[in-house]
Amino acid sequence: MQTPLRHLIDPIDPEPLPDLEGWLQDDLRRLVASVEALPETGDDAHARKRIADAAHDLKGLAATYGYPVFARLCARMQTLAGVPLSRPNQRDLIELHALSCLACLRGGHTGARGEPILSAVLVGLENALLAYDLSR
Repeated sequence: MQTPLRHLIDPIDPEPLPDLEGWLQDDLRRLVASVEALPETGDDAHARKRIADAAHDLKGLAATYGYPVFARLCARMQTLAGVPLSRPNQRDLIELHALSCLACLRGGHTGARGEPILSAVLVGLENALLAYDLSR
């Protein structure tokens, strides 16, 4: 998949993310840089740890500031990045979670209003994650 994520939050982007909170921009940039640094082949435990750490930080802050769907997406991304990259499409799922986070924020969707489309996306990603046996 390897869609360049960085242009989605670059300051010269014609549709920048709203300046919701200062923590969001910096931590989101850190998450995007970490996802982009993930190698296309093989496993890189340090790259996965950076993703898991960034997702963990965003998860906690998102829950605190009232972004429940964003927090759930970050929790799933943290889970995916917490195990070696040995499953088919695992990188793609990590990237899809990151893209979903960006889409939620760009659209101003917090998930606090019971948005059905947002819920459907989240359930789809969660079902894809359940298909993995992350315990092995």
